[in-house]
Amino acid sequence: MRGPTAFLVLVATLTASAQERPPGGTSSVNLLQPVTELSQATPEWFKVGVQYRFRFENRTGNGFREGTSDFYGLGRLLVDVGVEPTPWLSFHFQGQDARAPGKKNATPLYRDPFDVRQAWVELGDSESGWLRVRAGRQELLYGAQRLVGPLNWTNTARQFDAVKLNLGKKDLNVDVFASSVVVIDQEGLNRHRDGANLHGAYGNLNRLAGEGTLDAYAFWKTTPRVVISPLNIGDADIYTTGLRYIRSLEHGFDVATEVARQFGTFANNNISSWGAYGILGYKPPDWKTSPRFSVEYQYGSGDDDPNDGKMSTFDQLYPTGHLYQGTADRIGWRNVKDIRAGVTLQPAPKVSLTLDYFSFWLASRNDNLYAVNGSISVHTPDGGAANGHVGQELDAIVMWRPRGYIAIGSGFGYFIPGGLLKETTPGHRSTFGYVMFNYVL
Repeated sequence: MRGPTAFLVLVATLTASAQERPPGGTSSVNLLQPVTELSQATPEWFKVGVQYRFRFENRTGNGFREGTSDFYGLGRLLVDVGVEPTPWLSFHFQGQDARAPGKKNATPLYRDPFDVRQAWVELGDSESGWLRVRAGRQELLYGAQRLVGPLNWTNTARQFDAVKLNLGKKDLNVDVFASSVVVIDQEGLNRHRDGANLHGAYGNLNRLAGEGTLDAYAFWKTTPRVVISPLNIGDADIYTTGLRYIRSLEHGFDVATEVARQFGTFANNNISSWGAYGILGYKPPDWKTSPRFSVEYQYGSGDDDPNDGKMSTFDQLYPTGHLYQGTADRIGWRNVKDIRAGVTLQPAPKVSLTLDYFSFWLASRNDNLYAVNGSISVHTPDGGAANGHVGQELDAIVMWRPRGYIAIGSGFGYFIPGGLLKETTPGHRSTFGYVMFNYVL
């Protein structure tokens, strides 16, 4: 597969999995589909694709207050057109129509009717060449998506206006890119924000890692006009360097780890922060339900002293946070330390089930609690929080794939506030539940 064709398959796979961790199996059913037949009737160089996803969501305990709830629907239609006149030249267009029926005052996260989601041109043969260039509106997805990902779980997702150069082959290559994040405009065409940039390099160094997977990266995030105080206003330049390593071990075990270091300036403050995680997994051999058990520890530094001229709060950049901080989407990868224990299993050939437990703590009691999007969720009291335990979360997610192009799923997250939230909010328990249908043509 080359160019647009490979891209359409990738997007379909990501969407059908509903942005959750290992699906635990895929459908082997491959029935005729309308657009497949249409593609067969078109020239080899012309490809089309359609995706439709609808999800009902219900949230309770918003703001950790009793009696607050929100029930609404999210519908998203994506239409893809790919043109590949030669193996070294391809064009891709993706239109999007995202609606939020029942959602009051729907923000751009939920609603973006009739807009251009992607539009790019690529030069270079993706199979036999060692140099490829892609320019235009596109997704950026690197590694585990903890720092840079499209956030496809949301109704409008994330795009960048970017130029990306890829050098090398499958097991030894590097992406070098310059980009600006696209801002959703619900009334007009989406545009990028001047000065809100992400530039960087991401290398896949598998050939150097033996039997493991090794990634190395460096990112430069710029943000215009950040405010620390009325006397401390300026631009932000955040530099992130890091390594990611994954390896399968003997007897069904596997490990994954990533460490990221940050420096730069935030207004008049110097930046010194870091984040890391480690995962140990185990898949017992010959178990009928193919379970994979895993435990994880994650850390994102916080700021111990907001007045010392140093910014130590880890910046999560542009992540797909829904994958890793819990289904309820309450916590971001900033000023946090958490543990997770879970299992993914396949109780039936076309069904996967994921169960997770989380416990969240502040990395620094003098810093704030941050939401999944990186914004401040709860301000800690002056002088610091008396209790650093944020809370616990229980998640359950089930996915059923009756056909290769249909996915039906449901999930539920139950968040139990800890000492910090009982100290700073009403401390009421909150829930998030959803039912989803996804159809890929």
